[in-house]
Formats: sequence, structure tokens, C-alpha cells
Amino acid sequence: MASSLIARLSARGVRGRLPIATAATTAIAPRRLLSQQGKADYSEAGTSQSQSGNKIRHLVFASGCFGLAAAASSLLIPNHELAHKQTQEEEPHSSSKVTTVEQEAEERRRKLQAFASWLRESGADVEGLCFEKVPGMESEVGLFSKRRVPALGRAQRWAARVATLGFGGREHPVARIPLAGVALTPATPLRDENPDVAALFESALSSGDLDPREAVVLYLILEHRRGEKSKWQRYLDVLPTQPAPLLSASDLSDLRGTTLHRAATSFRRRLPQRFREDLCPLLDKILDLAGLGGARDRVSYPEFARFYSAFWSRAIALPLRAPSETGEETFFQADCLVPGLDFANHSGRGANARWQVDGNVVKILATSALGPGEEIRISYGERGNEELMFQYGFCEDGNARDALLVDLGALGREARAGSREEAEFQARAERAQQLGVSLRCFLPASGVDWAEGKARGLPSEFVGALELMVGGSDVGAEPSFGALTLATKLLQAACFTLESEDEGTGTLEEDLRLIERGGLEDLQRSCVVYRAGQKKIARAYLKLAQGELSKRMKGPR
Repeated sequence: MASSLIARLSARGVRGRLPIATAATTAIAPRRLLSQQGKADYSEAGTSQSQSGNKIRHLVFASGCFGLAAAASSLLIPNHELAHKQTQEEEPHSSSKVTTVEQEAEERRRKLQAFASWLRESGADVEGLCFEKVPGMESEVGLFSKRRVPALGRAQRWAARVATLGFGGREHPVARIPLAGVALTPATPLRDENPDVAALFESALSSGDLDPREAVVLYLILEHRRGEKSKWQRYLDVLPTQPAPLLSASDLSDLRGTTLHRAATSFRRRLPQRFREDLCPLLDKILDLAGLGGARDRVSYPEFARFYSAFWSRAIALPLRAPSETGEETFFQADCLVPGLDFANHSGRGANARWQVDGNVVKILATSALGPGEEIRISYGERGNEELMFQYGFCEDGNARDALLVDLGALGREARAGSREEAEFQARAERAQQLGVSLRCFLPASGVDWAEGKARGLPSEFVGALELMVGGSDVGAEPSFGALTLATKLLQAACFTLESEDEGTGTLEEDLRLIERGGLEDLQRSCVVYRAGQKKIARAYLKLAQGELSKRMKGPR
């Protein structure tokens, strides 16, 4: 029953959804930011998940136990609440700093050991793993190999491929984590030991008042409030103690003019409202039913934000089984937490492991040789810097999946209310909707010849939207003069917004000098790398559009 309900919700979507990912994708990209983690291969050899990222353990997200600097303001917490918190904290005397650090390190080790023991007691095989602080990162905890994992020889690879029907010939199992009793899925609250709590979760999910992902977040809060009575207590003890900072006020200024800046600003406004109006009243009812309610025990927004960001920075899209009317086994994807696996850090080109679902077990497989004490890293999969920055607070240099969003809907917003231009835009926008043409177009970095600094061509989806907006005919072999003119106008506006001092963050050349000079903190450097990438893409496509328009102006139209 629980799996069937979650499968239906995953298929049709739920109103009121406001995850970190979709706040970005509302203004950035199509939905499925977290769930696009590779295609599941449901074969006789097991349910295989490709090298998709589960989540990054970037410093600013404090993947380990003891979170973030208290001074770091959070996208999730309003500034006035942070200011109040900071005024209550006293700067420790220098003589006690060393002792405090040592005490925190010892407490971290104790909690991580308790967490590993809980995994083993729950049936996990994690003898080949250890959870340790990442060298050089104050708050970072990662997944490390306890023993040497050799590379398979040719004969061994061949034998492994035969034994697994062609799968996993180069891979060593490093760990096995059972889903039952360990993973937190949207169906977990529906199986709560308190039938009234389970019924309330089921009612909220069925009515669409609660998103399956939000259900996991609220359940984390419930289990946290249960304390020692919770079976997940030792896992909750190693989650970040504060919300991820994502983007502080100063970091937002580092992103002026970008789509990410608009998405983050919108998210910062909408999430507290969603909590206050919808989720907080539901949480009060849940806690009351669990015997944990009371006016003094109401969940605060910072407490909610802590578990909200913990979920979204650690969740993976798991293929789960669901019953079908025919009796055949079917699968659906749901965003879930898998304790243990969620400590694996990300590495784009340097991933040395991947995860795979095999029945009711998640396996961690080494894809290359590992030495004792070597960090185990997985790959995200195909994600642009906008997605990486919004969800995890970091980006990758030279990310081939990067893209620039050009929103043709801005044309309507610029038109004067009641004007002929507005009426024309509305008519053409409706026509685009009827034809299934999106006015939100992405110009990929992969379409740029970086040696020339110019795009190779305009994406067909972009050209189609342009033609509709200028009232042109169907898309031909080449963009029309009107489409090229509009493209040039839009890209000029994008370059100005990104590079002007008033609306943006200065020129591309200034950003490149900042990167070359070095000395930037991790998050600040990622902001500069991201916005520089946006400026490069905008310039490259503008150069193409201007060149093509110039050719048309010199020849027959």
C-alpha cells in the first residue's frame, strides 16, 4: 500500500512542492535535478544504477557531523535570525581554542564510530569502509577505504564478467547497505510504529498537501524529536547541525545578473512561507500524535531548514519496487536517504566508485584500485554548474554540461501593460504553448568552439522559439533575419546584465584575473567560476548571432 501510494505520487507530481532543486529549476532548468542520477538497468544481474552522483560533500555543506561556521549566514535562515544567534555567541579565548577543537574532534570520532556500529547492527557490511575527516577541510567528513582494493587482472575481469552475465567485470564490492531498516524513503513515514502518525502522513500525501520528499524531511524532524527512542538516532547524530549556508547575502551579490541569483532570491523568500503556512501546522499535528507536542516544543524554521538542507544535499534517486495490477514487478524512482552511502564525496573525472541497487541492498563498488586510507568518491553524472551551485554550493572548472538560460518570456515582462506589444506577445506565447515550444531556452557550453570563442550554431529549440516570437514561418535550414535580430538583442541584454557594474558583477576579464590571482575562499571561487562561465557562453553565442546577422545585412534577406 505504501509503495503503491508513493509510486502514484512520484508519477503525477504533487502540488506545493518546493525542494531546493526545484527552486532552481523553476528559474533554471527542467525538473529532475536530483532524480537524474543515471538510468537504472533492471537486469538479471541486479538493478544497476549508473555513475550518477548521489550528492557532493562540499566543505560549505559540512557533510560530516559538526556543521558550519556559526558566522556563515544561510540562504535558508533569514538574516535577522542569524544576527540574533550570533549576538548570543561569545568569542572563545585563544587559550581554549585548541582544547575546543580537540574536544570537537573526539566527539566527532565517537559519533562516527557509533554510527558505523549502528550500520553493522542493521545488517550492513561496512568492514571495508571508515568515516573520517577529509584532510585539509575543517568540517568535511568522507568515505574512506580501510583496506587495499586491487585492480582485477585480465583473467579475473573475464571470470567476473562471465559470473555476472557481463556486468561488473572491473568492479570490487566495497560495502553493502540494506534498504530495509536503514534507508529513509517516502514510504518510511507510512510504516511508522504509531498508526495515527502513519495515517496522517498517508492522508497528507494522498491529498497532495505534502510532497514525498517533504515527507522524509518531516519524518527526520519527528525522529530527531524522539531522541534515544528513534532507531535512526545514531544517524541523525552525524547529520550537519546547522542548515547549509548555500549562499549568504554577500555571496548573492557575487552572483548578480545570473539566473542563479534570481532563483536563490526567490527560494529564500518562498521556503519560509511554505514552512510557515503549510508545513509547520502539519508538523504540530504529527508531533501531537506522537506525544511530542506542546506550544513550547513547536518546530522553528531553523530546525526545519537544517533537516531540509540535509535531505536535499544527501538524497539519491533510488529505484523502488511497487506492486502492479498484473502482478509483475515494477519500479519507480523516489528521492531517498541511504545512511553511509551519503558520505561519499563527488569527483567528476576522478571518481573511483559507484553505487548500485541489487534487490533490497545498495552496493558500493570500487571501479578502480584503492589503497588503505584512500577516499572513496563517486560521480554526479551530467550536471551543469547552475545545478551544482544551487544545490551544493560548488561548481567545476570547464564543465562541459554548463549552459546559459535565455528566457524569451522576458519580452512580455518588458512590454507596457495594455500595449499592442503586450497583446502580440501574449498571442505568440499562447501559440508557443499550443505547439509545445518552450520560451525558456538553453544555450549549451558544448556548442561553443572555445578556440574561436564563438558558438558553432544556434540550438534548433532556440531558433524555433525565436521564429514564433517574431511571427515568422516554420523553422527552415537557416534562422530568419527577424529571428537573428531578436537573438542578437536577447544576447546583448544577457551580456549587459551579466557584465555591467549596476546589474552584474563586472567583465569576464575581471573574473578571469580573480581566478588566476587565487586566494579566494572555496564558495567565493565557485561563484566567480560559475558567473565567468555564464559570461563566456553569452559572449560566444552573441558573437555567432552578430556575425550571422551582419552577413544577412550585407546580402539578400
